[in-house]
Amino acid sequence: MDNIILKQRGKTVFCHKIYVKKENLTKEGYFDLKRIPSLRIIDNNILKKIRDKYNKTHNEIALLAKVPIRTEIGWESYKKALPFNRLLLICNGLGLKEKKIYELIKNSEFTFGNHHGKNRIRLPLKPDEFKIANYLIPLEPEKVYVIKNTPKEIKNKIISDFSVDNYYLKKSGLLTIYSYLLYEFLKTFYYYKKELLLKFPLTDEIPFWINQKVDITKAVIIPLLLTDGGEKPACVFISGESNIVHNIWSDACYYGLNKLPSSYKLPYKSIFVTSHRLSLDALEKIKKICPNFKTAPRNEPLENYQKLLQPTISYLHKISKLEQQIALRLWAITEGSISIHNSKSEKLITPNLRIACAHPNLTKELREIAKNNEITPRIKPAKEPNITPMPRTILNIPRITEIMPELLSLFFSIIIFKQGVI
Repeated sequence: MDNIILKQRGKTVFCHKIYVKKENLTKEGYFDLKRIPSLRIIDNNILKKIRDKYNKTHNEIALLAKVPIRTEIGWESYKKALPFNRLLLICNGLGLKEKKIYELIKNSEFTFGNHHGKNRIRLPLKPDEFKIANYLIPLEPEKVYVIKNTPKEIKNKIISDFSVDNYYLKKSGLLTIYSYLLYEFLKTFYYYKKELLLKFPLTDEIPFWINQKVDITKAVIIPLLLTDGGEKPACVFISGESNIVHNIWSDACYYGLNKLPSSYKLPYKSIFVTSHRLSLDALEKIKKICPNFKTAPRNEPLENYQKLLQPTISYLHKISKLEQQIALRLWAITEGSISIHNSKSEKLITPNLRIACAHPNLTKELREIAKNNEITPRIKPAKEPNITPMPRTILNIPRITEIMPELLSLFFSIIIFKQGVI
């Protein structure tokens, strides 16, 4: 058995893989139940069947089990919980083969430790008889958790076969099984291995830029934080619909900060969110370059926001042209759009690239970076309704036909990713 357990909605970062511990199976492929300490089996006429078939007295069975005769009679007469190791002593003493022993206990109920008949469950005898193991995770003693995306028919079987927390089920819709024996059974016969589900790199861009000695924090991470990203307590995040943006962000954090996502493309309303947890030291290191990732006030007066350290990309002037162009590309695919200019006199339709920004200083800095790369945008107020107290402005890059031919390839290299997203 090799099953992947997904533990969260949407796309997940990790998976739990479950493997059978083959070393804990018998030669015939049965679960070697004697490996579970203090296992007991409910005597549902098992001892009587053995005595009748092999013509043995109570005393002879008691001698094989190495217990007083009154104990053997109590097990058989009152269908008590018989220690499994004692049953094996009896069967081995009679020369029963492994297959015969497991046929004898098929469909029997088991209990654990000092629970003489309480919390009974039927244990499977072979791995292929226990498909629901794919949906169970033993996380703490006495509790086994059922994964959230378990099919309804499997959930119904679990509810009918095991003791579950009905209050927790009604409150959260999640299943928890109370069974120390089931916990021990799963821990004894299965491996649970946490593995990374995402296969890095997710894009070609980040490895290529790293080979070009690009500073990923300055060229990628900070521009994305200032556009579709942001900061929450103990984490930074990117949001939006673009798969490429999420993948570039995840690659940048993985290779640039040595961080895996804490969540990847989790649905939130009509978009997705990818988050990374950062230490205070790592976050402060980024903030030494750009002290604030909020480009406009949210749920606060403008004057309060203006008292804070303000976002800046002035550092881009001190790094290479390639790094500046990468930052512009990311700004274009997150805050950019294409407008169409229809010239009736020239009978020509040409596209314009527009980049929106609500922060006046960032707008000016963006314009300077664009000019450094021989593209001169115009700044004008946005016509669209604004949801912040700070007026949005538009960086309007001239019609492509007005750009000198030798700059066309540079223009496209700045704004377009090869995957075709803009």
